[in-house]
Amino acid sequence: MIKALIWAIISLLMLFVMTSGISIQLKPFRIDITYPYFGLGIVLTAIGLTLCIGSAYYYGISNNQYKDGYKKGFHAGVEYVIEFAKQKKNEE
Repeated sequence: MIKALIWAIISLLMLFVMTSGISIQLKPFRIDITYPYFGLGIVLTAIGLTLCIGSAYYYGISNNQYKDGYKKGFHAGVEYVIEFAKQKKNEE
C-alpha cells in the first residue's frame, strides 16, 4: 500500500511539473512556475477521475456479488481439468 501511495505521489508531482511550465535556473538558483493554477487543476482533475472511476468499479463489484468471482472461477476450472483428465484416463 505504501509503495502504491509513493508511486501515486511521484506521478502526481511529475504531472504537476510537466503541466505548470516550471523553469529552473542554476546560476542564482531560481525556480519559476509559470502556470501554477493550470498544473494544480490538472492534478486535482486526475485525483477526482481516479476516485470516481475507482468507486464506480468497487460499487459495481460489490453490488453484483463479483467479489469472489476469481476464486470460484479458478476452482471451477480446476474441477473441469480434473474431470477431463479422469475421462481421458478412463478412455485409454
